[in-house]
Amino acid sequence: MNEDYQQSSYREGDSYSYPEVDYVAKWGNQLERTSWTLVFFSMLTQVSTEYAFPSYNIALGFWGVHCAFSTHGRSTFGLLSFSLLGCLLDVAFFLANSVDSPMFQFQVIMLIFCLLSKCYLLFCGSHFFASLGGVVVMDTRTARPSLKPSQQPWAHPTAYERLS
Repeated sequence: MNEDYQQSSYREGDSYSYPEVDYVAKWGNQLERTSWTLVFFSMLTQVSTEYAFPSYNIALGFWGVHCAFSTHGRSTFGLLSFSLLGCLLDVAFFLANSVDSPMFQFQVIMLIFCLLSKCYLLFCGSHFFASLGGVVVMDTRTARPSLKPSQQPWAHPTAYERLS
């Protein structure tokens, strides 16, 4: 190895610094992938015209994709709240319905995959919400911690301020 590289990468007495990880991007990517998976399985639950299955999972999937791209704390919190409610409604649907048709069984299996996707969406979404700043981002008067100081809303003068 090169001596200069060894000296520059580690000096005696220096603590090792870990590379900075962008947790917003990491959990945002996971949230997006999980949301698209939820959309896919939700569409498969709607293949039959004989049996009615819950279709709110498609909306939750698209909402998750929106949250991953917008990095907005309030919409992410809403996604987490309604996904938890959706999990409860899926369980209630399982308990209330049973038919011995092969198509119904296929849709039940797809709904189980939706439920598992929503559980993982809750996991990724809660980490994404925490990486955005948690409850701090719910307040509109505070800065969004995911943005650099130059990107904060008050960093650029408004048109009115430029004219006066």
